[in-house]
Amino acid sequence: MSWIRYALLTLIVLTVTTVLFLLNSTKTIQWAADTYAPQYGFAYKQISGDLLTGLEVEVLTFKDDKLLDSLKVGWNPVSILYNKISLTHLDVNGLDVENIKKVVDTFTP
Repeated sequence: MSWIRYALLTLIVLTVTTVLFLLNSTKTIQWAADTYAPQYGFAYKQISGDLLTGLEVEVLTFKDDKLLDSLKVGWNPVSILYNKISLTHLDVNGLDVENIKKVVDTFTP
């Protein structure tokens, strides 16, 4: 019976480790951005970071209109447990407010 507990504990540890690895991988962010951003008209020059600490995006566009030159955002994912989003830092360069308004208008019913 103890080998079943050991096997179950090992399976749980491996599953948690795999999930944390995937959440903390730049490749996961790149895959998600490459898969979903074009469907909504977004493109970028480069994206990096992870879901646990933050993201960096260079040259974000929407339907060929440049939205910003660079974005660095960090956050505390634990705050989601309290139904909040807690940013630890936000740095935006080259923001085009008029193009941001166009994006908002596009997605507003």
